[in-house]
Amino acid sequence: MVLDPFSALSIATGVVQFLDFGKSLVTEGYNLYRSADGSSTKHTYLTNVAERLRSEADRLEQSIRVGERRYESEDEELGDEEVMQELAASCQKTAQEFITTMEDLKLDPEASGFAKGAQTLRQVLRSVKKERHLDNFERQLDVYRSELTLRLASNFRNRNSNLQVEIRNLRHAIETDKINREQRIGQLIEEMNKTRSIDRTNDTQNQPKLHVHLNEVAELAREQRIIASLHYRTMHVRHDEIQEAHAKTFNWLFETPSAVAEEDKQPVKFVDWLQCAGDGKDTYWITGKAGSGKSTIMKFLSTHPQTFAVLHKWIQGSERLITAGYYFWHAGTVLQKSQEGLMQSLLYEIFRQCPENIATICRERWELSLLTDQYQWTRRELLDTLLKLCSGGTMLSAKFCFFVDGLDEYSGRPLDIIEPLQKLACLPNVKICLSSRPWPAFETAFGSVEAHRLDLHKLTRDDIISYVESELKNNERYCQAETHDPTYKILIEKVTDKAKGVFLWVFLVVRSLLEGFENGDDTSFLLQRLDELPEELEDLFKRMLDNVDKRYEAKSAQILLMALAARGTFSVMTYAFLDEALSDPEKIRQRDASPFKEAQVAYRQGQTIRQIATTTKGLLEVSDSGNAISSYSRVRIDFLHRTVKDFLVEFQHDLVKRAGAKFQVYVALEHALLAELKHMPPFTHPFTAQSASVAEKILGYDRIAADLVHAIVYNAAQAEKANGQNPRDILAALHATTSGSRGGRAELAISNLRFGVPFSRLLDICVQYEHYTYVEQEIKRQPDLLHGMNRPLLCHALHIPMVSVKSVMVRMEMAKLLQKQGADLNEKLGMNQDKTVWSDFVGDVIEQDQARFPDDRDSDDLMTHYLELLRYLLHSGADPMVSQSRLKEQPVLYGRWVIPLPEASASLQRFRFDVLRSFIEAGADPNALYSDSTVWIHFLEHLVLAHEKPRQYFDFDIVQLFLVSGAALDVRIKAHISISKDRPKEYGSHALHGIIQACFPKDQATRLEEILKQQKAKLKPQPQPTRIKPVPHSQLRLFRRFWKVS
Repeated sequence: MVLDPFSALSIATGVVQFLDFGKSLVTEGYNLYRSADGSSTKHTYLTNVAERLRSEADRLEQSIRVGERRYESEDEELGDEEVMQELAASCQKTAQEFITTMEDLKLDPEASGFAKGAQTLRQVLRSVKKERHLDNFERQLDVYRSELTLRLASNFRNRNSNLQVEIRNLRHAIETDKINREQRIGQLIEEMNKTRSIDRTNDTQNQPKLHVHLNEVAELAREQRIIASLHYRTMHVRHDEIQEAHAKTFNWLFETPSAVAEEDKQPVKFVDWLQCAGDGKDTYWITGKAGSGKSTIMKFLSTHPQTFAVLHKWIQGSERLITAGYYFWHAGTVLQKSQEGLMQSLLYEIFRQCPENIATICRERWELSLLTDQYQWTRRELLDTLLKLCSGGTMLSAKFCFFVDGLDEYSGRPLDIIEPLQKLACLPNVKICLSSRPWPAFETAFGSVEAHRLDLHKLTRDDIISYVESELKNNERYCQAETHDPTYKILIEKVTDKAKGVFLWVFLVVRSLLEGFENGDDTSFLLQRLDELPEELEDLFKRMLDNVDKRYEAKSAQILLMALAARGTFSVMTYAFLDEALSDPEKIRQRDASPFKEAQVAYRQGQTIRQIATTTKGLLEVSDSGNAISSYSRVRIDFLHRTVKDFLVEFQHDLVKRAGAKFQVYVALEHALLAELKHMPPFTHPFTAQSASVAEKILGYDRIAADLVHAIVYNAAQAEKANGQNPRDILAALHATTSGSRGGRAELAISNLRFGVPFSRLLDICVQYEHYTYVEQEIKRQPDLLHGMNRPLLCHALHIPMVSVKSVMVRMEMAKLLQKQGADLNEKLGMNQDKTVWSDFVGDVIEQDQARFPDDRDSDDLMTHYLELLRYLLHSGADPMVSQSRLKEQPVLYGRWVIPLPEASASLQRFRFDVLRSFIEAGADPNALYSDSTVWIHFLEHLVLAHEKPRQYFDFDIVQLFLVSGAALDVRIKAHISISKDRPKEYGSHALHGIIQACFPKDQATRLEEILKQQKAKLKPQPQPTRIKPVPHSQLRLFRRFWKVS
């Protein structure tokens, strides 16, 4: 049996913590009952103990559920982990019995008079039983503790036990991420291994040690899981691909603060900035022309020992120095060019260096870290966590220096990324070194202080000379020529003068000159060649393409168009199958999967790399990501520089002409990628490393296959849009490959977390990429496909990233299609019976709304369509009272929209109010449970707290909406407010009338009072008119007789 990560550790730790708590509970109880204190103390103890014990029991129950869900089989013989799970269940049952006893012993705090006396008498009569209950509880705990210790010792004797494997996996993860806990986990494992010899139940010496060590291991596991939740696969890719600075370049940054520029005598005061305290906006901005080497110098500075040596002059002796970096990349994944990616990278580096602060900074995540999977970080949570860490208000005594490269490659508006960086830079413990092109927004934000900026292209003349000399003198033919003809030195000066500080131009020109030397060109010819080269990069790129041999012109254009169509980068193997994809695509679809051998891969890669170098003249380059799992996908093809891609986008029309009328880039790509998937070698590993390392590599290898599957489905969708190409044939071939029916990779290969949603089948991915016809046809053929293996198909449709109006419309159209086929919004999510398709979607919307609409940027249309989607789903039968719990509370999710966002724009506030109104109109109850009260009370509490500050724009509308929708009128809120101008502030329990008077201007308060009065009138029972029934004649006669007698 194999458990998921930390499930066995979760169960064991849950039992240990419960038993330790129970022991302290018994000790506390004995001290209480044997003391001379009065009954009031005992009553307080009994009142609190049940709740405390219930909390521990609930946490233990969560651990049990984790274990139950994660066992793969129930038919095997019970092992130590299963016995431990049964032990956890027994502890939980004992706790519930003890809770019942404690509840029975409590006094009713509302009782008075005779009732109170009677209760006191009953409590006295039961007092004899109380200590007996504690005795029984203690004995039972001792039995459980002994059993637990023996089982843990057995686990440590068995190296293959799940607990042992999990702890080894934890150690491997800590070492892989280089978390500052490597030494401690090693010590703990060594100490715990000493307990293998425990073979009796009365080993009182080792029991406490074992429990303490296990708890500490669980703490390290919590830390590691939270750190891992911040990591993403491409976190270090851009940094690794940036070329190292050439030897002897950029050293002038550290030489002297008085170094000056060549043109405008700009002083370079980088060292002064590093070592001096900031002025409240501590940024240093490196700017320059495109291709001037900004990314290279940022990598140089962030890793240079001299940077750290100077920074240590800034920090105090007792403080820590924490550095982190991020490199925006326009051609990368979403997290390589977004605020989320930036903040996740910075937090990952900070927590990796000081994990001891995670428990206090991330309280909610800490509580859930062993019980549930880590949920996705939101932009707001990331920024709040980062600001809290760096503000100095925590236990962490440190100073931070961040290096953020390529602000101009951020995927949003410049102002959107400037704001959070300025917030960070305003903190006294933070310095940020930034780089970007000299765009006006960055100039305004970071370029006003002359001493805190560096115009790179004005300062690199000596570096360019050094680079050109070094490259030329490494060429044997140049050295021979220079010996006989000193005029060759003129080339160096000419290149330097013409470069104007642009390193990329220098790189391309030097490469051209070296080709000339190989061809035997003399000085005069090389100088003429240099004079003919354009000074601007774009003109130089066009000249390079014009010089492509006519025989290769079409192939050159096809390869460049493929690179432009990529959402990231393709491997060399994708380009290797281009010719086959163009000549016989049907053959690729029909062939069986046939994994290449290593020699075949090497041959294909070498041949393709040479072809690309010849046909693109160096505009595309080979990058070898050494940390990839397999050489088959490790070697990638990318643009030489961002400026190359920018140029080719403008030049794309000409490329299409050169490629030929029959060339369809997406059709070619879908077939080339399918061929790449079919020939992907199987995963091989000697299995000599730790099991965690092997498992990690297997998962990484399957992700490579998953990326190929996603790319094929995406390009099939694009081919259908661009050329009307029916995707059925390519998707059928892909399904045959991934299902293993033709010897291909197992369907597990499709499992990927690209969008944060686990995919299990090809159809799930087709839903994401708008294959409406294909999805509809497959569901009609197999209706059961709607329910999915892990999640219903509708769940995948509703998790399409909503980053544009189009993406929101895609969600709605796909949801309509699936509902038409019978999909249910309220269907449960597999084994997670606490969630439905709808609750999962609403939770995602709540966590992401501010991240999607952080300000007043052109997002009104997006919000409008987003709201339309929500209303459509509510109208389609979605439950407006849906709840989603992470622990035991189950608040309604819609209540999150009443929580104020102080920094939200007016348009976002309007959106949030419209969402709230949509839920209320669909039947949501303002008096529903939320945050230990109700949605209505929770809103009023926020209203009272913020009534002296700038209020939320729609406070009045929300109160009005709730009042007419049945909100409770008899609520009271404890607050420190003044209900009129003539009266001082009073702390007390204020009724709704007082809250309205205190929080709203007179005209709004009057209107709300009218509504309040109307609602109270509706609640008053109407008096019924008295109706006198006629007295029957017989009764009337009797009455008269009686009267006469009287």
